Amino acid sequence: KKKKSGIIFVAIFVLIIVIAIVLLLFKVIPNNKGEKIAEQLEVSLNRLEDDFYEAINEEILNDNELNSDKAYWGLFTTETQDRVDEKTAEIVKNIIANREEYDEDSVEYKICKLYDSVLESENKHDISII
Repeated sequence: KKKKSGIIFVAIFVLIIVIAIVLLLFKVIPNNKGEKIAEQLEVSLNRLEDDFYEAINEEILNDNELNSDKAYWGLFTTETQDRVDEKTAEIVKNIIANREEYDEDSVEYKICKLYDSVLESENKHDISII
């Protein structure tokens, strides 16, 4: 019986310590200087159970702004995608500039027709796509 009550005492003691640490980390109990432990440790204000993605990626999300012309942001893909977009625009401009050189069955001619269609739609609806 003494062994069982000793185990219960240790379990309760460990539980109290764990609860105290959690409360300190989540700014519930101020430390001896009146400051909150979480502020000293710079613990994320986003709780894992509230928004796991935000809590894990908070620093990256705060340090990197998503441009209005982008649908995503990535550590490695943003610069690469910008270079691909620039190269694609260069190729399309070159195709448009030399449109008379292409046969009607060619992919380049179809790109020119699509480009003309988009420009016509922009003018008709007074919008800017390109």
